Amino acid sequence: MNSVDLKELLRQLDACTKEVENNFAHLNQEQLNFSPENGSWSIGQCLSHIIKTNEAYFPEVKKNLSEGYRMKFWEKYSPFSTSIGKSMLTHLGADIKKKFKTPKVFSPSAKFTAASLFTAFSNHQKSMVALYQSFENKLPQNTIITAPASKLITLPLNDILKILVAHEQRHIKQAKNIMSLTVFPK
Repeated sequence: MNSVDLKELLRQLDACTKEVENNFAHLNQEQLNFSPENGSWSIGQCLSHIIKTNEAYFPEVKKNLSEGYRMKFWEKYSPFSTSIGKSMLTHLGADIKKKFKTPKVFSPSAKFTAASLFTAFSNHQKSMVALYQSFENKLPQNTIITAPASKLITLPLNDILKILVAHEQRHIKQAKNIMSLTVFPK
């Protein structure tokens, strides 16, 4: 991934932040916690899930910034890393093709106060941007990391950086779809 790609991901992260601010920051408690049907997420849960998912990847991604970082055995030799990364980019991106069962490590909290959630989301996005900026001019090539959901899943770092942004876009779109429902509280 070259710096142009990283700049594009930073632009997309900024767009995600603005989209959340513009579309959801004005919501009241009832709207934020409204779930269209039993088992479906609320807007608050969509945003909480984004935070939890990204933060679960932070430790593995940050390891690549330290001097002397070495990949683990399975990260070096897993024959599935590239194909899993491409599959996740396709299936977890902004275009929602089908629902997926969320691993427990990424499960959102149940209820939210509007002020605390938007403060947490804003602070989280600042952390994401700082993390991505830390890779400018020194993004390691051919680096594989272990996914937090399973120690058997390994993914190229370049794909992880793309997946996390696409995943944000997916759940922001999901939250916007909730707002567009006729049963959404006004």
